[in-house]
Amino acid sequence: MDAMQLDLFGNPAPPPPPTVRVHQKEKVFERKYPERKPRKVKATSLAARDSMRERQPINNDRVLAYIKGQGGATRDAISEGLDMKIQSVCPAVVELMKRGLIEETKDRRLTRSGRNAYVLRATEK
Repeated sequence: MDAMQLDLFGNPAPPPPPTVRVHQKEKVFERKYPERKPRKVKATSLAARDSMRERQPINNDRVLAYIKGQGGATRDAISEGLDMKIQSVCPAVVELMKRGLIEETKDRRLTRSGRNAYVLRATEK
């Protein structure tokens, strides 16, 4: 038996907003709030993304080799050791983790800012 949901004042709750399909380039996103306009992606953002597509495999290889060579490293240590910006290290780490080539351990090390960060290590793959 379906009971009608009531709001705080005992009135029937309004139905949830409809889902609308929004096309953006090649992707289709389900939108919960169709009254909001889709975010426009600037041409400079698209150009930056496209420029990194050819560099990303190189960054991935460098990061993996560094982690293997050090026996584990934090993202900050990789950034410092390879003289790469953290904004380049993090996408490489995410990609390597998705492929199962590295994993986060429970170990932590201090970063240059004095905060704890998880140590990444290469898997057996």
